[in-house]
Amino acid sequence: MDFYNCPEITIMRLGSIREASVRKIPFLILSTCTFLLLVNPPVTAKDISIKELNHANIGVPFNKIFPAKEPPNEYVYYDTDYRKQGCAITCDQTDGLLVKWTSFFLQIQPYERYCPFIWYRNRYPSPPESITVTIGDTSHKVNISDRENNVYYLPLAVRSSIPLASGLQISIPGVGLSEYKPNPSALEDIKKVVNPVEELPDQQNPSEKSLEERLSEASTLFESGLISEKEYESMRKAILGIPGQKPGN
Repeated sequence: MDFYNCPEITIMRLGSIREASVRKIPFLILSTCTFLLLVNPPVTAKDISIKELNHANIGVPFNKIFPAKEPPNEYVYYDTDYRKQGCAITCDQTDGLLVKWTSFFLQIQPYERYCPFIWYRNRYPSPPESITVTIGDTSHKVNISDRENNVYYLPLAVRSSIPLASGLQISIPGVGLSEYKPNPSALEDIKKVVNPVEELPDQQNPSEKSLEERLSEASTLFESGLISEKEYESMRKAILGIPGQKPGN
């Protein structure tokens, strides 16, 4: 197509159900494409903060795994969920969540998109001090670790459970859309992103699970072929707190 792959303009005869003609109007096409590029920037795979962004920000590359910008994270994955209310004629409202998964952290940005008159506006509520991550029959309370950037550190007890999960749900109280549940395809990608074997010492929170439960989970991961023998030994020693051992080495 001509002019930045912008669609050709089709002129329809008023009152007719068939296409009357197709006319290429270079000036209008160029203007339309320029407007689209300004409003919807091209998707670029970057490790960026999602604070004060929403699903309409096309520059965020959803549902794709790519390398993180800096350690300790290795991978980054963006997901979104939203719910519309009302009618487009009377001006609807969207409550949504933008979620950024990394190897060790979860960044959440709730948003509300509404139109008080005829023009949409966005609000960006702060997420709560704690969220609840439910995997199977087990729920974990996770506290915010970086209030300025809406970031939660996911303890090893949470991340080690994700590779075996058939479903995952996060409760986020106090915002418009208070529950986030990745679809099966997104969950499979999240399993590839999170680190299930290492704990970051400077972020470590007391585990809600017993020592026996954590050792059992490590054994299950190894027996299921999700981690190597070396990773299993590293994880086991980290759980037992053997001096001089660093998880993942």
